[in-house]
Amino acid sequence: MHTRGRAMFELATDDAGGARVVALHGRALPADLTQALTAAREAADDERQALASASAAAARVRSSVQELRAGGASWTVIGHALGITRGAAQKRYGDDRLL
Repeated sequence: MHTRGRAMFELATDDAGGARVVALHGRALPADLTQALTAAREAADDERQALASASAAAARVRSSVQELRAGGASWTVIGHALGITRGAAQKRYGDDRLL
């Protein structure tokens, strides 16, 4: 039995080597609920990966904007490159300090 917060659960390994929840607080779960829990866990994993990718992409954009500003590019040019207005680019990235 495993514990996470207040939840006590039992894991079983499937044929593919993946873990799935089969019991919660000592009670066996029906197969459809077990599948739903597994799907929720996989979706949460996907979400964490997507957030990490989005964070990395945002850092690359900020770095590129800093390089453009250091090279003398106007906010109009930067906004156009990003597909947003000059004002939106300046508001979003104008406070970033050049490294």
